[in-house]
Amino acid sequence: MEVHTRTRIACSALHLWIVLRRVEWIERWNPYVIVRRRMSNPNAIRYYFTNNPRSAVRAMFNGTLAIDDPGMTVTIEFGTRNHFRFTETLSIERTSDRQWLRHDLTGEGLGVKLMGRILARRIRPTMLHANTMLDEFMTSLQTPVERQVSRNVHMQRARFGSTSQMKMCANDPRMRDDPCPKA
Repeated sequence: MEVHTRTRIACSALHLWIVLRRVEWIERWNPYVIVRRRMSNPNAIRYYFTNNPRSAVRAMFNGTLAIDDPGMTVTIEFGTRNHFRFTETLSIERTSDRQWLRHDLTGEGLGVKLMGRILARRIRPTMLHANTMLDEFMTSLQTPVERQVSRNVHMQRARFGSTSQMKMCANDPRMRDDPCPKA
């Protein structure tokens, strides 16, 4: 069984990578999954999955975590010994003008062979929904910063009266001590 999704994410690749590599944050943007690292081994995890985020009932699997910083890829392997084995991969693909989240899930084992088509039909919508939630989460993280920058620019314009006066003051070598003198 293989499920592949690709979703455009409206943020920088670096910001997206910071969020993806913090697997403890997955539940903030993916209501279907909770990942907890084991204290004894930071690469060992517990993976909790549900197909109904409003339900407290979740399937729990033991697994491993691999983070590839240069490749911007997070790989989570989880399942049971023989019946269900899954590999979930979250990676960032970059084009010249956008970033894409590639979210792949592959499954093996007897249980997956017996129920593969049913699982794929049920899991694909949850993965797409989680990808959309990630995009919204990334937007919510950026909004306060953008508001602060906009507010600062507005305050500087109010202090100087215009953008050109603000630039002249910033470039004037005599104003190095106090780049924002009061008139």
